[in-house]
Amino acid sequence: MAVEYEWSLQTPAFVVAIIGWITSFVALLTPAWQTVYARELQQWIQSGLWLSCQTRPSGMYTCTYTFNEADFNFYTSAEIVDWRTPPFYAWQRRLLAVYLGAQLSAFVALISFCFALQPNGRRISSLTFVVAIAVATILHAGTTVVFMFFSQLVEYRFYHVSVSGIYEKHRGYSFFIQVAAVILFLISLIIAVIHIFTTSRLRNDNAGSIKYADSFVNAGPYRQVESYFPRPGSSSSELYPYESQFAMRELPPLPKGSQK
Repeated sequence: MAVEYEWSLQTPAFVVAIIGWITSFVALLTPAWQTVYARELQQWIQSGLWLSCQTRPSGMYTCTYTFNEADFNFYTSAEIVDWRTPPFYAWQRRLLAVYLGAQLSAFVALISFCFALQPNGRRISSLTFVVAIAVATILHAGTTVVFMFFSQLVEYRFYHVSVSGIYEKHRGYSFFIQVAAVILFLISLIIAVIHIFTTSRLRNDNAGSIKYADSFVNAGPYRQVESYFPRPGSSSSELYPYESQFAMRELPPLPKGSQK
């Protein structure tokens, strides 16, 4: 029964976790964390944690990525190619680093599930899975809340084209995909915690049942009943005192020759 509960709960936790892991990577690889339409430029502009994309007036869709402030000079590029791209900020790179750390923790949880295939490693696998998924969930949720905070600051909320051309950025589909990933990690964590408590309870119940059965078998009148007949050299009076209670009828007297 315990093994059935282990697989019935641990497997869904693993499946939900791997879906959340893939979903989070989709959010990180797409640029639409903040989106804005600049009417003066006739452009849709999408700003992510490391990738920014925009449509040019001709209809072309271009993207720019950076991992360092020196990788892209916003003002110089704007003057040369005559199109605008939102700059990358230090907090965006830091949030990206935390998200990648959370993804690494979730990957550890997924790897730990492989040890559940071995009977001796199921308990360690369950504990490792819970701890790793808990860390991943906390990091993902905390980083998402921090992004919500920074995206509402005036310095990062508005996109400036000119003195009068100021447009408000809105959260795009990438952000909502990340929120879905956080929910999936949370569901996986809840299932994994329920799995830990359920299997621990079943193990304790089974251990108590086995202990009670052993004590019942070895207790009092139920101790070893070797035979209905006495050992050679013993008399009929040495028969087990409760032996007659288990017989359908009174036992016949022993033959005289067997008493010698």
